[in-house]
Amino acid sequence: MARGEALTEAEKALHDQSNLLPQRQLVSCLGIVSLAMLISFIDQNGISTALPAIAADLDARATISWAGTASLLANTTFQMLYGRLSDIFGRKAVFVSAVLLLALADLLCGLSPGPGSFYAFRALAGVGGGGITNLAMIIVSDVVSLDRRGKYQGIIGSMIGLGSVTGPFLSAAFVSRATWRGLFWMLAPLGALNGLLAYLYLPSNEPTVTFSDSVRRIDWMGSLTSSVGTIFLLIPISGGGSYFPWESPMVISMLAIGAVSLVLFVLVEWKFAKLPMMPVAMYRNPVVVVLLAQTFVLGLVYQSYVYYIPLYLQNAHRFSIIVSALVFVPMMATQSVVSTLSGLWISHYKRYGVVIRVGFGVWTL
Repeated sequence: MARGEALTEAEKALHDQSNLLPQRQLVSCLGIVSLAMLISFIDQNGISTALPAIAADLDARATISWAGTASLLANTTFQMLYGRLSDIFGRKAVFVSAVLLLALADLLCGLSPGPGSFYAFRALAGVGGGGITNLAMIIVSDVVSLDRRGKYQGIIGSMIGLGSVTGPFLSAAFVSRATWRGLFWMLAPLGALNGLLAYLYLPSNEPTVTFSDSVRRIDWMGSLTSSVGTIFLLIPISGGGSYFPWESPMVISMLAIGAVSLVLFVLVEWKFAKLPMMPVAMYRNPVVVVLLAQTFVLGLVYQSYVYYIPLYLQNAHRFSIIVSALVFVPMMATQSVVSTLSGLWISHYKRYGVVIRVGFGVWTL
């Protein structure tokens, strides 16, 4: 049997999780998923305006950028794994786990006694947030038909803009009136409530195999090599030239280990994994390659200025925390509105390429 056929059969053995919902159930499902996305992006982007206050409180002015790096590093490492885990164990179980993990991480962030523990808990939050972001779109694909998918994914995507607008203001309010820890103490119970609602009301098609059989399906070698490759490449890239000299043995060693690990990951996924977390065959489709490339470019720029512009404005230009939050309102508010309108346009005209081209064109201008 050819490798492509074997992969198809392995994926066909997974239980079907498509579950088109009636309108009332669909509204409750989308409400729960939207709330999770909102909490996730308040957590992810709200911290940006509070970084100077956190740095001063934890005596971490020289290392505070690791608060963002740790979260995004963990988010990147686990994003791909979450998709396949949800195929194996079911969307609901993995989604609820991600929501509760984010709630726990936020609670621990609010209790952090020092910078080391804070960065570790931000990484934990990145793991949970990555799962929420990934699974939100997957769940929408399961519960609505293809012709309506763009509209509802646009609504879910608007939560990114809404969370990115409200997050910095909530953070600024807590820093100005109380303590930066208050943001995390607010998000933790909200996340726990969201997890409870997801457990009670999200639809679920239970796996047709036992838990032990599900565990055996996990692509352990692919997970290991991708995690090592991602971590060992991104840490020196993030810290090289600032925290570590580029020519240091540690940076050179980590870059070498990371590169070798990613090569091994591709080899494992291509030749050995029975149920690969990243099917190499999908890269034969040029549309997939282009979409992944544009997502990479967008994330590269978007996350950089969301984290570092507020820090720059407050430290270099002495802007107040409220003013540094205001700087992002036009961009994030527009993003939220355009995300919804783009989804409606795609659902109506059944075309998405023009949305991407117009978006990058406006962004370039």
